[in-house]
Amino acid sequence: MVLEKLRSEGLAALSYFIGSGTQAAVIDPRRDIEVYLDLAGEQGMPIAHIFETHRNEDFVVGSRDLAEATGAEFLLLDVRKRGEFEKGHLVGAQHIFVGELRERIDEVGDARPIVTFCGSGYRASSAASILLRNGFDQVENLLGSMRACMETACPLE
Repeated sequence: MVLEKLRSEGLAALSYFIGSGTQAAVIDPRRDIEVYLDLAGEQGMPIAHIFETHRNEDFVVGSRDLAEATGAEFLLLDVRKRGEFEKGHLVGAQHIFVGELRERIDEVGDARPIVTFCGSGYRASSAASILLRNGFDQVENLLGSMRACMETACPLE
C-alpha cells in the first residue's frame, strides 16, 4: 500500500497518490502531472483511476492531462443548455441538459467517475444530486464550471 500526500506550492491544495497491488489512483491532481507519472513508475503501479473531490477556482487541476497520459478514465458531463454547449465545451465532454437528465439517465452509461459542470456550478450541483439519487456513486461537481474555464483559457471544442 502506498499513500503519498502532495502539496501544491503557492496554493492551499493537496492531492494524493494511492496505490495497492497492481494499480493506483490519484485524488485531486494538480496541473503538473509529472509527479504522479514519476510515482507510478517508481512504484510499478499504473494509474487506473482519477478522482476529483473539488475543482480549484483557478482551474489548476490536471485531471484531463493525467487521464490522457495514463489512460485512466472519467466522464465529464456538461449539463448546460444545448446552445451553451454548442458555443464551446470542454474537450471530450458528454452533453445532457440538466432539465432532461432524469429522462436520459440511461445515456450516462458506465460506472466510471463522473464530473458534472455547467456555466457557474448551480446546475452541475443539481445534476450531481440527480446522478447520486439514481445510483451513481462516483460523482463530483466542478466548482466554478465554465466561468472558471473561460478565465483560464481551458481548451474548448
